[in-house]
Amino acid sequence: MSCLLYDIAIEPLVKSIRKSILKDFKIQGLEEKILVSLFADDMLVYMNENDNKKTLERIIENFYEVSTAKFNNQKSEILPMGTKEYRNNMIETRTVNKTTNDKIDQAIRIVKDNDSLRTLGAYIGNNSKTSIQWEEILKRQSKILKSWSKMSLSAKGKELIIKALIQSRALYLVTANEMPKSIAQRMTSQMKSFMWEGKRLLMN
Repeated sequence: MSCLLYDIAIEPLVKSIRKSILKDFKIQGLEEKILVSLFADDMLVYMNENDNKKTLERIIENFYEVSTAKFNNQKSEILPMGTKEYRNNMIETRTVNKTTNDKIDQAIRIVKDNDSLRTLGAYIGNNSKTSIQWEEILKRQSKILKSWSKMSLSAKGKELIIKALIQSRALYLVTANEMPKSIAQRMTSQMKSFMWEGKRLLMN
């Protein structure tokens, strides 16, 4: 029930944001404009460069007073969008709207170019290198397979481990982040080594 209760509890905040004076965010290729999206306990707010961030802060503060659900700035991140000049200016000045000169809290991380943030299980960013994230995934998978390799699993059991703990996570991420060919080859090698306990198969 916790997920359903959370959805019900967070809905007033979402409605307040949608009814606010914050501008919609237009994405090229999409007909509909977006302002806020949610999934589980993740919330994304899309702000226009002309928006005043105090507007959003007041909405969040009002919601906190009513619900006591306080947002953690240390877990909050901002991904600048638009021209490189605008992105660099936001990082340097820590302001969304240069006319208001309202500084972004130092606890909030502003994602720089070539870096990324994780949302809904995927990594997004400006010119971000997904190979870095895939390297971390390979390391985690290696630990998982090493741990399970100590068990006397049947071939079926190994197949279930690969599907449930390795392939499922990789397939989800690859829908949003392209998997480099070198990563795919190494991941395949990991799974084969686990499946056949490092033995090389000889084919006639």
